[in-house]
Amino acid sequence: MTQKAGQKCTGTRRILVPHDLLGEVKEDLCRRLAGTLVGDPADESVHMGPLATAGQQKSAREGLAQLQTQADVVYQGDAPLVGVEAGRGYFQRPVLLQARDPHAPGPVHDVEVFGPVATLLPYDGTVAEAAALVRLGQGSLVGSVYGDDRAFLRDAILALGAHHGRLVVTDAKVADQASTPASSCPTSPTAAPAAPAAAPSSAAPAASPSTSSAAPSRATAPSSRSSSRAERRAASPRNT
Repeated sequence: MTQKAGQKCTGTRRILVPHDLLGEVKEDLCRRLAGTLVGDPADESVHMGPLATAGQQKSAREGLAQLQTQADVVYQGDAPLVGVEAGRGYFQRPVLLQARDPHAPGPVHDVEVFGPVATLLPYDGTVAEAAALVRLGQGSLVGSVYGDDRAFLRDAILALGAHHGRLVVTDAKVADQASTPASSCPTSPTAAPAAPAAAPSSAAPAASPSTSSAAPSRATAPSSRSSSRAERRAASPRNT
């Protein structure tokens, strides 16, 4: 969501989260976002820099306004910029939203803000509902599934695969070493291309939109229109 200030086709846009995990996930995400320092990327303490152009900043703000016709703000960064004079740079602080009606067609599934903005989509934790939400995005570049319930993972892969160019499946055993869903492919320390990693023998589901992905046994999280992630206990669409 914040990598490259969200300016990537595989950035996380929609996050599917089971109803019973919504409070916990919101708390965790808000804490992480609150710790994200925004400002001059030349400063080593900064985690996220500005958008590329004034036009991109304007587009991101317009897209955010469209999303807010269907979603409420859960978190919006407001900390002072680090190492930046007032009025300088095309900055957009991170914004996390929550859809009022995840199944309603419209901006939440159609508008991809090319910036650090993502929307939570609460769902019942089933593959069927996760797939229905992902389909509203009309396809994504990447989908990520996180979890340890192998049956859920299998069903999620079958249900979500046709709607994504790539599905990333991660379980708790390899989570600490796994690359992010939006990464094009892993590389070695010398930047030489690495062979694709084999899928883990057991995994839990998670999904994210644009990049679609599925999370642990009951969540799905897609990320942007180009990708998505789903998990049996939590999910995020649109890059799903």
